Amino acid sequence: MKSIAVVFTLVTSLTLHSADAPKEPAADNPVLGVWKNKADSSIVLHFQPRKIAWLQNGLLQFGLVKYEPEKVHIWIYGKKKMTWGTDFDEQELLITAGGKPSPWVKQTEVPKELEIPVIKLGEPKVIPAEKLKALQATLKEKSGQLVSMSKDATLGAQREKLVAEISTLLKETVMELGWIDAKRFSKPTAETAFELLQKCGDVPLLVTVLPELQKEALAGNLGGMDFARFYDRTKLAIGERQKYGTQLGKTEKGELLVLPLEDRAKVDEFRKELKLSPLAADKDLKYEEGW
Repeated sequence: MKSIAVVFTLVTSLTLHSADAPKEPAADNPVLGVWKNKADSSIVLHFQPRKIAWLQNGLLQFGLVKYEPEKVHIWIYGKKKMTWGTDFDEQELLITAGGKPSPWVKQTEVPKELEIPVIKLGEPKVIPAEKLKALQATLKEKSGQLVSMSKDATLGAQREKLVAEISTLLKETVMELGWIDAKRFSKPTAETAFELLQKCGDVPLLVTVLPELQKEALAGNLGGMDFARFYDRTKLAIGERQKYGTQLGKTEKGELLVLPLEDRAKVDEFRKELKLSPLAADKDLKYEEGW
């Protein structure tokens, strides 16, 4: 993100150990809404009560936010926290991040580019035997190719092309037949599809099939921990909070830190549904506060 019109100030300190859910910002918080960078109209921010959508150079990212008077804290999963100063010059939002304030212009609508596209799942109908056999073979073949390419660093471009092909295959399949479940496709094929899904990282597809994968996990067709990790990673990647507490970081002292939770009071109840051990059993765990 070096090309953005402002330079970000990184915040590495972590606040710990609170069971309280973050407070929603006041509805009249003037920072909320969609803002376009005045110097570069391709950079657009959508400040929401508890998350931010950020479009730059065609790349859409999401993060968690905390609001304070004249500042906003932002955390994008996998990156360091940052704090921006906020002020207003008449109708323009001024964002200061380590340098000169950058002006942003308020927009009246949310551009479709700031939203995750919806994929409609097909009906889970019976699959003709020949078609099923061909699809099973294709998924197995693609999985083997991907594993082979991953062992050779010189095949980066080919691997990227293969991942795109896999993403297209999975989307076309689920749009026609619904998710690739164990009952209709066999458990080995469903497991292969789940592995490929994670490697392709297609966010609209990940979000679309989350409920179907949850059904598979609760039915015992998908490992509870495998699903929980997938669910939590996906939620954090789209600027939401994890449900099962599988994603951990570290404090500045090196202590294990549970990244922001959807509902800390119920996390062990959620984990029990997937036959996972309770987080409360580990007394050394710390918890992020306020996100």
